[in-house]
Amino acid sequence: MTSCPLAESVERARWLGDDVVLARSLAASLATGDLIDPGHRGQLFTEAIACTERSGDRLVSHFLPLRSGAAAAVPAGGAAATAAYGGSGSSSR
Repeated sequence: MTSCPLAESVERARWLGDDVVLARSLAASLATGDLIDPGHRGQLFTEAIACTERSGDRLVSHFLPLRSGAAAAVPAGGAAATAAYGGSGSSSR
């Protein structure tokens, strides 16, 4: 395990298959910038969205785009998905 508490939380939730804890851990990681390689922010955001959809965790699904800085987190091409999800990503319509 890693020494970062959020990274450990993410790893354990993945191992256990706990979508609620995983989504919340990923959301906290995105919000704080911990364990985030800038090239992977969009991937982690997408994983967190999938977890909230599977678990039905409406609280995290509501706050995830706000807390994670979704507009900055999603790389080009993913902004439309963020906007469709309810985030503040810009998309060309």
